Amino acid sequence: MILLTPGPCMTAEEVRQAAALPDLNHRDPDFRLLSEHLRTSLARLAPGCTPFIFSGSGTTALEAMATSCVERGPVLLVANGIYSERMADIFAAHEIPHEVLNLGWLEPFDLDRVERALAS
Repeated sequence: MILLTPGPCMTAEEVRQAAALPDLNHRDPDFRLLSEHLRTSLARLAPGCTPFIFSGSGTTALEAMATSCVERGPVLLVANGIYSERMADIFAAHEIPHEVLNLGWLEPFDLDRVERALAS
């Protein structure tokens, strides 16, 4: 079996211990304090930007990134896996013009093909 997940897949003991704590409800005052701490810390990393924290799946993150960073296109989507394929669906759903350059899941990027696609 080939795992196509970002590795390593081992979970640190600290993460397991943190996951074993009781859930923190989004209406809990401690959740609000934690969120504000995270937003403040993130704002220091990117001066002039306003961080927003929300939860969701990996696809949610892709959609938030794509629709925040790409105003109107066109986009060259270099596809080499499932998330690339999802990005194409997201661009289509938001009517953002895009072209997909499929490079295969296990192949290194062919930079000559990417350059030709960008030039066209």
